[in-house]
Amino acid sequence: MPSPVLQAILGVLTAGVLVLFNAWIGARAGIDEKLRSERLAVYPKLWTATAAVSRWPRVTVTRGSLEELNGELRS
Repeated sequence: MPSPVLQAILGVLTAGVLVLFNAWIGARAGIDEKLRSERLAVYPKLWTATAAVSRWPRVTVTRGSLEELNGELRS
């Protein structure tokens, strides 16, 4: 049976590791939320641009419209 001092040290080390792990998880969650917000701000423009090649409603695709889409997506 380990001594009370050893048990206390192991308890403190375990708590420290858990605090670091929880901080890492929290930081990752914040990054994910920020990325999601940035994506949602850009999606409407992307949907409008890609309507040129939608399957429904059907649209006539021309070389010019594809070149225009290529330019929009690259910018």
